[in-house]
Amino acid sequence: MQTLAPKDWVRTPAPPSLTNDELHVWHAPLSGLPCKEEWLDEVERRRLARLSDQRAHDAFCANRTLLRRLLGDYLGCSPTAVSIAVNAQGRPQLIDGSLDFNLSHSGGHLLIAIAQGMKVGVDCEVPRPIRNLPAVARRMFGTGEFEQWQRTGATETGFFEAWTDLEARQKCLGEGLFARRVPPHDVGRHPFRSEAFIACLAWSPARQVQIRFLQLTV
Repeated sequence: MQTLAPKDWVRTPAPPSLTNDELHVWHAPLSGLPCKEEWLDEVERRRLARLSDQRAHDAFCANRTLLRRLLGDYLGCSPTAVSIAVNAQGRPQLIDGSLDFNLSHSGGHLLIAIAQGMKVGVDCEVPRPIRNLPAVARRMFGTGEFEQWQRTGATETGFFEAWTDLEARQKCLGEGLFARRVPPHDVGRHPFRSEAFIACLAWSPARQVQIRFLQLTV
């Protein structure tokens, strides 16, 4: 059963203080975000230049612009001073490791999760029709997940609930979708949804945390 996120996410002009027992989840519509290429580092600019699809180009620039603004606010530095590297598994992370973050976007919605003292993963999906859904589910889910999906009606909504749970776990520990599966009990998890999307947050080590749902005001 998915947990509803607040209908009115807390709007704030700057990130609140972040403790080791908190997770901050930021939501923004991609269409309303600025693209500040001058904030990106050389690696990000090269990646941006390789994106020939305009929507992918704009989405990448927008999500990195917001990410750098948020991280700069948390760290007390300018967005251009935020040093981001990509590890061997392709997961972006801060070079100094002071905070952990993860982001996901779907259907024009962007989520950014930020944590201190733990690893974090987030995934969101706007439900949409999938061809050969049972075959896709059987290929992507483990036996237990697939059987649970079947027991709950094998619906598209149920598929995306299970999918976001899986993706959040894998992203939290830096595992790709086709790498070692992260068992559900290995991480803390909080599934949630809005009227537009289904999402899941995962963190490690698994322990009790407070989750704050936030939106940045201009």
